[in-house]
Amino acid sequence: MLKLYGLILFLVLLIVLGEALRRTGLLGPGESASKRTGGRQPSAHPASGEPLAYRRKDWLVSRAEKSFYGVLLQALPMLPEPAVVMAKVRLADLLYLPRDMDRSTRVSQQNRVNSKHVDFVLCAADTLRPLLAIEIDDSSHDAEDRQERDSFVDAALQAAGLPLVRFDCKRGYSIQALAQPLQRAMEPQAVAQTV
Repeated sequence: MLKLYGLILFLVLLIVLGEALRRTGLLGPGESASKRTGGRQPSAHPASGEPLAYRRKDWLVSRAEKSFYGVLLQALPMLPEPAVVMAKVRLADLLYLPRDMDRSTRVSQQNRVNSKHVDFVLCAADTLRPLLAIEIDDSSHDAEDRQERDSFVDAALQAAGLPLVRFDCKRGYSIQALAQPLQRAMEPQAVAQTV
């Protein structure tokens, strides 16, 4: 009987410990420590020995973006140029600033693009040259600060000559509904547009 109480107490302690780890963010809902770390011990910084708490995310894009991505892949053969899709591309990887700018202006403008990204970029299949950027606008884009961010992204991409197509976030998309605005955007004088 004493062994049974000991086993029950041990199980209760495991449950309490698991909940405490979930609350601190070390474990997500429904996952065990061995799943989260892949059975490995957390790494340490090679020089300082400081523990590194980084964890791999279970997804790169949202559900809405994944749904859009699936239809986008089906629309690629309808485009005028063979293309591949890149997801979550930083503006700093799409745009560059001329070297002859004064340092202060260059740093200021670079800082404005460093932490911003677009949802998808279509690149030429043979060279990976960016052809156009795609943003999916959900209700968060209605907020004033988000509208300011979107206006800046639109202007920066337009200044660089990279077309941007914005799609409203929807439950589903048709292949044709994606292909047509993308085809128009890939025309020589394309500008930012919202679908």
